[in-house]
Amino acid sequence: MKPALFIVSLLLLLACSKDESTSAELKANSSRWASKRLVNYTFTQRLNCFCIRGGEKMTVIVQNNQIVDVKDSTGASLPAELQKNYKTIDELFQLIQTTDPKSVALINVTYDDVLGYPKSIYIDKSEQMADEEIGYDSENVSH
Repeated sequence: MKPALFIVSLLLLLACSKDESTSAELKANSSRWASKRLVNYTFTQRLNCFCIRGGEKMTVIVQNNQIVDVKDSTGASLPAELQKNYKTIDELFQLIQTTDPKSVALINVTYDDVLGYPKSIYIDKSEQMADEEIGYDSENVSH
């Protein structure tokens, strides 16, 4: 086999393997989270973006799988228009599932070892643009 053909074949194989392992990891962690049947919970989420209040840790309160409040570190509720930027755990899974890795420059996800929820999501939509990246760091889920 010619070296160039071998390298291209290897890269295609690795790309397919990565997509399959990412999909399997998403499915396993999504199932782990679903098995907990948490519909009422609180957690800390930091929205990482070039946006208002980006980078600050917020407390997200979820009831019946809907965000009912987002509070800053002082305990003050964010205005409704800013609360819309935060996501429930199920919405984070949906974001991962609907983001096609081939349509973005980069997507990185890490999951919680116990509950399976996405601890960190980072999406860079385009290497050619600045400040369009978005990330969600989530931790301290309690019910």
